[in-house]
Amino acid sequence: MPTILGLPEERADSCPEEYDQAIVSWGGVLDQMAALKGKIIFEGPVESLIGQVVAEEITFLNGQLGFPVDFEVLIETCEEANAFYDPEAGSVTLCAEFETYLSRQYENM
Repeated sequence: MPTILGLPEERADSCPEEYDQAIVSWGGVLDQMAALKGKIIFEGPVESLIGQVVAEEITFLNGQLGFPVDFEVLIETCEEANAFYDPEAGSVTLCAEFETYLSRQYENM
């Protein structure tokens, strides 16, 4: 499977060791985050594909991790395929155009 996605075989061979290293590096941080009470709040259209995927991911993340404070993830039209963090609002905006961009990337694989 990794080579289908363009990952060189020698790189795929080192994945188990890299995974173990990531667990050692991030394990403590993720354990601490599990004890926090803040949640991700989704504000977006769940009828779109990107909305469905983002809503599922947020549900999963909220079940696994906590955050220092609640924060919103919004899906909005931005006229570009991008995402933005607004430090004043404490929110993340995913541009609706990102769905088309990702679909094209997948088609070009």
